[in-house]
Amino acid sequence: MDFRNPQGPLRLALAGFLITIVALVDWRVEAPIAFGFLYLFPILLVGTVARRWHVIATALLCMALADVFSPLPFSPGVSLPQDVLVFTSLAGTGLFAYEATRSRQREQETLRRLEKEVDARREAEEQLEFLIESSPVAILTMAGDCLIGRANPAAHRLLRVPAGQLAGRSIRRYIPALGRVPFRDQTAQTFRTEMQCRGERENGEALLANVFFSTYNTAVGPRLAALVVDAAEELRDREETSLEQLMTGSRILVGAVSHEVRNVCGAIGVIYENLVRNGTLRDNRDFEARGNAEPHRSARTEADGRKPAGGRDRPHRHAQRPADRAGAVLPGGRYRGALGHPAGIAAGVGRPAQPVAGAAEPDQ
Repeated sequence: MDFRNPQGPLRLALAGFLITIVALVDWRVEAPIAFGFLYLFPILLVGTVARRWHVIATALLCMALADVFSPLPFSPGVSLPQDVLVFTSLAGTGLFAYEATRSRQREQETLRRLEKEVDARREAEEQLEFLIESSPVAILTMAGDCLIGRANPAAHRLLRVPAGQLAGRSIRRYIPALGRVPFRDQTAQTFRTEMQCRGERENGEALLANVFFSTYNTAVGPRLAALVVDAAEELRDREETSLEQLMTGSRILVGAVSHEVRNVCGAIGVIYENLVRNGTLRDNRDFEARGNAEPHRSARTEADGRKPAGGRDRPHRHAQRPADRAGAVLPGGRYRGALGHPAGIAAGVGRPAQPVAGAAEPDQ
């Protein structure tokens, strides 16, 4: 029995009471009238809350009561067909009530399930609508003719189109690569992939975009959904990161080279000091010229440092210094003339240079 219905026990009790009343009436009334048809009312109540075998058992009970309390004498040739007719009528009526009740219950359950599904779908659509409208990613849906059916505010901002004016426009105007994607009616393959392509905004500005798209079928035809992301910022960030890495690597490389140069210069200085101290290259003219040039360079540096800031005592750049006017004898017998140019260079060790005519005599 179906006791989930709050009226189930009450209906069963009412059906039992009616069966009892009909049996008493059929027993007490002496008129030659059969009251078996009155058992249809309790059997209808039983069929609305009980199961099939309960209905059949109740029909057998009512048939037996109608046969026992019948005012007519029992005759196998008359009573048996009459009992079969009564049982068939009662059982059919009860089973009809059972099926009608179960069908109504199933319809109510289906209706409640549909209402729940509609509510859940409406809630999902509201959440999806909020997600699409508030998403920073451009979301577009296109029909089979590549016309834009739906575009969120981010798509209008990305393509520089006034709000609400993208619907009905062709996607080939802005992203031509999406216009070449085959739809489901053109191929059996379903596309769910991404690509990087170029596009154009409403004002003619170039657009580099990452596009994530998929194709699908609906009741009204094939559709294409796409998510478009501006890749310019990503490209700019990647280039800035590469430049920073290059600059960092260059600084490290230059620092390492500078360090090695300092080490080499330090080693050269140490070797030079050792050679000066040991006197190994004392007769080498290049080495002696290097040694004589160092004091003169130091003296000129100190003299330049002692000159006044105003520069009034600074000689003209073309004026001759005393050393230039008097000339100088270089190591190895070479002689520097009045203008500071070597007058002659010895071809060998014991061969002095010839003085220039008109030049001062070399100092002894």
